[in-house]
Amino acid sequence: MSKLKKNIEGIVLPVPSFYKNNLDIDFNKLKIFIEFQIKRNIKNFYLASTASEFEFMSGSERVEITKFIASIIGKDKSLLAQPMGSGSILSQANEGLKMMEVGATALVIKPQAVKESANFFGSKYALRSYSPKRHDSFYINYINKISKIVKSPIIFHDQPFGNGIGLSSHAIKKISDNKFIDGFKLHTQDLNHLKNQYEILKKKICFDGFGKTTQFWTLQWGAKAMHSCWSWFEPEVDLKFYKLMKKKKFNDALKIINRETPIIDAIRSSGFPGYKELMRLTGLPQTKSRIPGETLSKKNKTVIIKAFKEIKKNRIY
Repeated sequence: MSKLKKNIEGIVLPVPSFYKNNLDIDFNKLKIFIEFQIKRNIKNFYLASTASEFEFMSGSERVEITKFIASIIGKDKSLLAQPMGSGSILSQANEGLKMMEVGATALVIKPQAVKESANFFGSKYALRSYSPKRHDSFYINYINKISKIVKSPIIFHDQPFGNGIGLSSHAIKKISDNKFIDGFKLHTQDLNHLKNQYEILKKKICFDGFGKTTQFWTLQWGAKAMHSCWSWFEPEVDLKFYKLMKKKKFNDALKIINRETPIIDAIRSSGFPGYKELMRLTGLPQTKSRIPGETLSKKNKTVIIKAFKEIKKNRIY
């Protein structure tokens, strides 16, 4: 049994980015955050393309952060790292190899955009809308190629297409048959599609990240863990929700979902800056974002502060 298979359950924490005023990475703030999470029993850390702002970092920065976090969390915890590369499958694979060398437990692989990989597979693949003939063969071939290079445990990131549809059942099954695929990060809000995916992937480590209203169902369908930015500031709540779901105490789990309702709309309209404001209110380090246009409006900030005070009155842990 690989370390990955042993450890991935409970919360999969997407690690947020921390920057100095000049937008260099702030490793001191990052260390404070990681230690905050370890004290609250978080065991799975995920360096993600979006939530960790890996899309806005250089390859050397992504590897450096992987090494830094691996040195803090130790070998009894899991560190999932998502290599981005620089527009080709080979650069993505080489970055992944470096991440494994510096301490990653497994790689989360999301195939590069087809236009970036055209020199590898040819321009017949296009991602404008879903077509099994185009997309399934592209993703199956992609994961087979990159897995032969990295030869490491892989979590496949099923990123939906522009119309919100994920891969077909056929493609999911074929990818799951790859010996290096230990699990899937499923990323769609289509509950029917998700349920079908979990049926196919019963023997794999699977998790998804569209919040507790979706995870209320997927944890019943076989999800081994839950990906959650709410853990940035209240990991105890996410852990309690997960445990309640596993004990089939669904009514109590619904109370947690209802508790969060006042703040969800503001977070959805503000994105990651909203979660970072909640971290600040919790007492964690404040940080900027490299994502262009990612700012917190005064209106949303006011709503979040008010809602934060309300949810703190209703402590459930």
